[in-house]
Amino acid sequence: MYAALDLGTNNCRLLAVEPEGKSYKVADTYSRSVRLGEGLWVSGFISEEVQARTLVTLKECANRLKSYPIVKFRAVATEACRAAANGAEFIARIERETGLKLKIISQQEEIRLATAACIPLLDKGYDRAAVFDIGGGSTEIAWVNLRSGVYRKGGFWDPEIISWHSAPYGVVKLSDEFKAVSDEAGRQKLYDDIVEKAYEAVREFYQKVKVEDTQPWKSFHLLGASGTVTTLAALTLGLKRYNRFAVDGSWLAGETAELLIENIRKSGNYRVLAEGFTGLERSDLLLPGCAVLQAVLKFFPKIRLRVADRGVREGIIADLVKNSFNGGKPAKKK
Repeated sequence: MYAALDLGTNNCRLLAVEPEGKSYKVADTYSRSVRLGEGLWVSGFISEEVQARTLVTLKECANRLKSYPIVKFRAVATEACRAAANGAEFIARIERETGLKLKIISQQEEIRLATAACIPLLDKGYDRAAVFDIGGGSTEIAWVNLRSGVYRKGGFWDPEIISWHSAPYGVVKLSDEFKAVSDEAGRQKLYDDIVEKAYEAVREFYQKVKVEDTQPWKSFHLLGASGTVTTLAALTLGLKRYNRFAVDGSWLAGETAELLIENIRKSGNYRVLAEGFTGLERSDLLLPGCAVLQAVLKFFPKIRLRVADRGVREGIIADLVKNSFNGGKPAKKK
């Protein structure tokens, strides 16, 4: 069996699977909101309180893993541990207290893994795709060439990531900023400021794309992998309860998403609206996530958006499955 653990700025996610040829069967999936980045961008450190509650979740993950004959396992930590002055120290504490060995990965590796998870959802009817993930501490975006890539033995395809960018706009970080504003007018101004800054970050990314993507192309689509996007998709689909199988791979029209975002922004009880899909502990993250998503949609108007309920942990599993064929060595380029 294979397993992957992703310790993000907001969530800690575990996935254990039984390989079945080129695919796999899920044996266990576990996710908890630990808010590892809470207060981090004010103090520069992961607080003792945050560490303690995160360790509770990680101990649960370690106990779950003991129930399975795991032969391949990878555990990673992302933006919060990268940014915290005591991030490496916390990683060492995790190993001492849980036995789990985590590695802090780079922004580029995080983007690669998120993209790897989404490969089955990339529509080859387009020439390119802009894959983005609105995370807890940052937003990653990759420009993917759907006409090129590396082909591995077993028929696996790794598309070429031509350009990538990491912007410092994550929902936990931004939620802390919203909490610091006491009046509604101030929150509305903060929301507009976030949209403007995130828009500039997307514009900066696209300027890189125009320089680095030297091959001709005619079309592209967006692919969003984040709780914000999946929540909006669930609301659009009219689901009473969140259903991953209905949401993952669905298409969300930009105009529909922007209208829904405006309704959420103007609603005084948007947290109640989101609670059924995100859980109460994460419902306050919807508004800052909407601000970042609105910036993406504003820069790329009328571009189709595909929804992905998958991320770094699924990308790790995809790697492990691919690497079981011929040692994971690339077979040929196209």
